[in-house]
Amino acid sequence: MRIFTVIISFFFLLSCSSSPEVVADQPAPEPVEKEEVAAPPVAEPKPVVAIDSSGPKRAKKPSLRPAFPQFDSLAHDFGEVIQDSVLRHRFHFENTGERPLEIESVQGSCGCIQGSQPFLPIGPGEKSYIDLRFDSRGRQGAEYKYLLVNWKGNEEPLKLEVRAKVLLKEKK
Repeated sequence: MRIFTVIISFFFLLSCSSSPEVVADQPAPEPVEKEEVAAPPVAEPKPVVAIDSSGPKRAKKPSLRPAFPQFDSLAHDFGEVIQDSVLRHRFHFENTGERPLEIESVQGSCGCIQGSQPFLPIGPGEKSYIDLRFDSRGRQGAEYKYLLVNWKGNEEPLKLEVRAKVLLKEKK
């Protein structure tokens, strides 16, 4: 049986192999070029969005610094003055806030001192002034007076102070 298997295998191998003449007559195979296939576009992942079900939210307003008058000086000393003089001084300031500054009132500590206020709002970064008038009639000696400046959005007024030493007139 072994011999029979060897003989069949031998014939099988002969029938599968070609003769050298047949191989020479066949044309050479053409080289096949590889085509590159473009990969399908990859979709970008969508961002995960968290849904807030706590209710409607209001848009936040940008935080702006409140209006604030930054004065060059909060006090002025007139020095020695003659009685019955009317003295004037101008307090300069700048709005250092990011909102318009609206001066609501300028109040004197007594009837002898008055202040004028700007009537128009002072924009952010703009400069203005408050005029002060001090009447020394009927006064004598060391005088200390002040103005209280109130502006919109401020709870406590700002104090502008003045000092003078009122001297009596010489009698003739």
